[in-house]
Amino acid sequence: VSDGTAAVSAAQMAQAIGASLAPPVTDLDAQLRELREQRALPPAQLDALEAALQRIHTISLHSQQLGRLADGHLRQSHERLALHEATLEVLMQPNASWRQAGLGVRQQLRPVDVIVDPGLLISMLESTFGWAAPMGEKLLVKLGMKNWPEHGLLVVRALRQAPPAGAPDERMPDNLAWQLIVHTARAMGVAVRREVTPAYVQVSLEFPRTVHNLSGLT
Repeated sequence: VSDGTAAVSAAQMAQAIGASLAPPVTDLDAQLRELREQRALPPAQLDALEAALQRIHTISLHSQQLGRLADGHLRQSHERLALHEATLEVLMQPNASWRQAGLGVRQQLRPVDVIVDPGLLISMLESTFGWAAPMGEKLLVKLGMKNWPEHGLLVVRALRQAPPAGAPDERMPDNLAWQLIVHTARAMGVAVRREVTPAYVQVSLEFPRTVHNLSGLT
């Protein structure tokens, strides 16, 4: 019989934190809906509370996903997917934070097929856009092929209209969302690079398992 005192892993701790946050998030969401129906608070205050609740909900989801990734037992289904279509689909999500905030988005997407797990790909794309969006006023998303080696390369750049004074702080984006990007990419075998400058913040995702269409072959 276990006495419950055995040390838990970091993965188990992350999952426990995320799971513990879920019930209060549900309770707060119900109370917030009731406050809206009763018009007990000004709309601006209700919007602020809802935004804060959404951030807590995101932390809960990210923590649970990080726990599953760090545990190393995540099952993957390797499928051929159109990366350009998946990228555009995520960018156009109506409830995405970058769309609700009115963030300008410009994309240049070449057709690129990759072999990855569908769920992990969508999770990584959502995390990448969600992490980059608060770093600037406009998102530039570019997808193409790297010359050597011939890998699909997705670049997400957040442009700053008013760059901060002084040297950029390379440490400032190291939050939970960034860790989710790194661990998801590692599980998929995708290389991640980050660049922080006063003018922009950029994330590059390189896909080694890119499908090459050779003439005369299927």
